[in-house]
Amino acid sequence: MANQLWQVLMLNVRQQMRNKSAFFFNLIMPVLMLLFFGATNAGSDTVTAVTVGLVDRDGGPVAQLIRTGLQESGYFEVEAGEEAELIRRLDAGKVRAVLVLPAGLSEQVAVGSGPAEVIVHWDPTSTASAAAQGGLQYLIQGLETFQKEPSIAVRDQRLDSTEQLGLFDFMMPGLLVYMTLNAGVLAIGTAVSYQQRAGTLRHMFSTPLTMGAWLVGTVLGNHLLAILQLSVIWCVGIAFFKIQLPNNLPGTVAILLLSSTAGIGIGLAIAAFARSGETAMPIAIIASMGLTFLGNAMMPLDHAPEIVQTVMRFMPSYYMTHALQQVTMKGQPLAAVLPDLGVLALTATIGLGLAAWRLRRTVVTAA
Repeated sequence: MANQLWQVLMLNVRQQMRNKSAFFFNLIMPVLMLLFFGATNAGSDTVTAVTVGLVDRDGGPVAQLIRTGLQESGYFEVEAGEEAELIRRLDAGKVRAVLVLPAGLSEQVAVGSGPAEVIVHWDPTSTASAAAQGGLQYLIQGLETFQKEPSIAVRDQRLDSTEQLGLFDFMMPGLLVYMTLNAGVLAIGTAVSYQQRAGTLRHMFSTPLTMGAWLVGTVLGNHLLAILQLSVIWCVGIAFFKIQLPNNLPGTVAILLLSSTAGIGIGLAIAAFARSGETAMPIAIIASMGLTFLGNAMMPLDHAPEIVQTVMRFMPSYYMTHALQQVTMKGQPLAAVLPDLGVLALTATIGLGLAAWRLRRTVVTAA
């Protein structure tokens, strides 16, 4: 009996070890997720100062008290300027919040004629901006407490382009990036890899089909899926969650199609260089999940360790998310996100080029 149990046990262990997909999902994937979340949420002893704009129209003792508090807190780097210019820099992500001290602030505090109001402009599409807005409120309330000054009311004001947006609107760019990467990297990559192993691709290329026609057809097919995804998710969002239509619909579609092409390029490159479908699937899953999380799509990484934020800059998904946030949510023109579009176009070109080169050598020539 004991010998039989041992044989059955060893049989199951060997089967698990031979099944690469099961081994990956049961052991490797949990370890990778643990390492990723540990790295992105690791604490740091270094406090990084946040750049905030300051518009001082008062110039009195209360304004000076607030300015000194900002500078000596160690949490803020103060950039003084005009309100319109600083708000433009806030929209571009150059500063994280803008504090406006109105004219007559010190006089109103001295007279004690009710709470003196200051304004904090912030960008709800950025978690760093939301944190800066909260930090400014806390600091001003602290000055009131410890300096025994009369009450100062803080009025927070979103960027005008985001005033009508709700919680689910802020989720849309990340969700679109997630779906695009799944369709391009995961679905296309693994499907083509299995087609290659089964001989389907070799059979297709034994006909007059050219590599260029196959690539264009694959990309256009995924583009139709991307447009369908966009339509369905927005219809459901509008019907059930009162989501707003994209502030720049043509720009949103253009970014989505370019992102889809970049995702297909990554997926096809994985399929072309992987030894088998079983090998391609874990690689595609790691790539898709890594791009999704490190692209700032599914969880905010504005406060992640510096090394994680450095890695993010090399992820094409980071530029997908940023471009969609600017164009879809804020209504910016495509010209405002040209660097993002350039990265996506370069990713698509490299991915599709590598896939075509490899498939010509391994599939087309053999056919």
